[in-house]
Parts: sequence; C-alpha cells; structure tokens
Amino acid sequence: MRAQVDEAVESAARTVLHERKLGAPAGLVAKVLQLWQTLRVRLGVCILGPAAAGKSTVLRTLQVPC
Repeated sequence: MRAQVDEAVESAARTVLHERKLGAPAGLVAKVLQLWQTLRVRLGVCILGPAAAGKSTVLRTLQVPC
C-alpha cells in the first residue's frame, strides 16, 4: 500500500514538473518524494539549502491539487 502511494506521488510530481516545463530530473523528483514522506510523519519541516537548489520548486510541486 505504502509503495503504491509513493509511486502515485512520484508520478504526480513528474506530471506537474512536465506541465511547468521544468523536466523531471531524478534528483528533483526524489526530493519531492522525500519531502512528501517527511510531511506524512512530521508536523512541520524547514527547507534549507543554497540559492537555486530547487527548494521552492519542490514545495510548489507538492502544493498543486491532485
């Protein structure tokens, strides 16, 4: 069950990224999935990293309603 949900989230993330013409590099999709998994078990997270690392892109990808 858990693997099916993760696969659905990964597929949705790839779709959203393609719709936004950002491509879907494996690293970016992995970070979206990692954030999704973290938000399922934590009440909050801090997204940290250098400029232009994709922090906002990862967050906005998960904000799109499915």
